[in-house]
Amino acid sequence: VVAVDQRKDNPINFKVLRFADVLLMQAEALNESNQTTQAFQHINRVRARVNKAALAGLSKEQLRDTILYERMFELGLEMSRFNDLRRHGRLTPALAAHDPDFAADPGAGRAGFVVGKSERLPIPTNERNLNPNLPQNPGW
Repeated sequence: VVAVDQRKDNPINFKVLRFADVLLMQAEALNESNQTTQAFQHINRVRARVNKAALAGLSKEQLRDTILYERMFELGLEMSRFNDLRRHGRLTPALAAHDPDFAADPGAGRAGFVVGKSERLPIPTNERNLNPNLPQNPGW
C-alpha cells in the first residue's frame, strides 16, 4: 500500500533538480546547438566529482551518446531515463532485449513495449475528470 503523500501526482509533491542534472542538461543543449566544445566543461564537472577522466575530442554524435550514458548513471532512480530515451527517439521494442520491463510477459499481464502506446504515459483519471474534453493518450 502506497501512502497518499507518496504518489507522483500528489499536489504536495515538488520537483528538486540536482546540480548535476542542470550541468548535464546544459551540456546537452550546447552540444545540440553545435557548441560541442563548450559542452565538455559541463559534463566534465559532473565526471570530476566522481573522479572520472575528463572528456575531449568527441564528435557531436559521440558526445550526445555519452551525455545520455552519464545521465543514466548520474540520475538513476530519479525517473528521468524514460524521458531521455523518448526525447532522443530511442524508445523502441528493441529495448526488451536489454530491459525486462520492456519485454512482454503474458503471465504477469504485461504486454511489453507497444508501438504507438508505450511512448506515452496515460493521462491520470483525476486530470481527465477535471477536463472531460481531454482525450486519453492512444492505447490507454
